[in-house]
Amino acid sequence: SIDLTEAKMRGVDISEARINGAKLIRADLTDAICGNTDFTDSELNGAIMVNVKCFNANFSGVMLRAGRYNGADFEGANFDHGWLQYAEFRGTRFVNARIRFASLDDSIVNNADFSGADLTGTGLMNSIGLDTTRLSGAIYNSQTAFPARFKPTTYGMIKGP
Repeated sequence: SIDLTEAKMRGVDISEARINGAKLIRADLTDAICGNTDFTDSELNGAIMVNVKCFNANFSGVMLRAGRYNGADFEGANFDHGWLQYAEFRGTRFVNARIRFASLDDSIVNNADFSGADLTGTGLMNSIGLDTTRLSGAIYNSQTAFPARFKPTTYGMIKGP
C-alpha cells in the first residue's frame, strides 16, 4: 500500500485516483480536489482535509478518526462502514452521501449538512452540534444511534427499513 503519512498535499487534484488502502495519517490535503477518488480502506487518522472537494469519492471502510474536515464537500460520497470518530466536521457537506453502518460518535458536526444522506445504522452518540445540522430527508433506521432525547423526525429525517 502507498504510505503518504504526514504528506503535504495542499491544493492537489487527485480526482479519479485509486489510492485505496493508502496510509494518509496526519496528511494535509487542505483545498484538495478528490472527485470520484477511491480511498477504500485507507487510513486518514489525524488528516487535515479542510475545504476539500471530494464529491462522489469512495471512503468505504476508511479510518478518519481525530482529523479536521471543516468546510469539506463530500456530496454523494460513500462512507459506509467508516470510522469518523473524534473528528471535526464543522460546516461540512454530506449531501446525499452514504454513511451506513459507520461511526460519527464523539465528532463535532456543527452546521454540517446531511440533507438526503443515508445514515442507516450509523452511530452519532455524543456528536457535538447535531442539533445545528441540516438533516432534511436524511434516512435513519432503528440501528442508527442518536444522543439521548434527540428526535430525528423533528429535523426532517425519514425512517427507513
